[in-house]
Amino acid sequence: MSTTFKYNNKLITTPNLEKKLKQMKITLDDIEIIDIPIKKEDNESNDTVLYYFYNPTTKYKQCSIYNTCEEGYVQITKEEYYNQGN
Repeated sequence: MSTTFKYNNKLITTPNLEKKLKQMKITLDDIEIIDIPIKKEDNESNDTVLYYFYNPTTKYKQCSIYNTCEEGYVQITKEEYYNQGN
């Protein structure tokens, strides 16, 4: 079971509290134990743009974070990518 504690206004979760305190060279008196772990907010948004490609010769489809693809592939829409059969 993991333990969550607060030290210097930071939340730290560890599976082995004694070992962590020893590593940090602090004692139980220096920390505040948090009974219920607080979920950290995920401030990163997923703004990744995906590009979809299709090779009419080989019938292969490819999804990429890059807007270019190997020779022979043509760019298609997301709907075409998911609706086009192999």
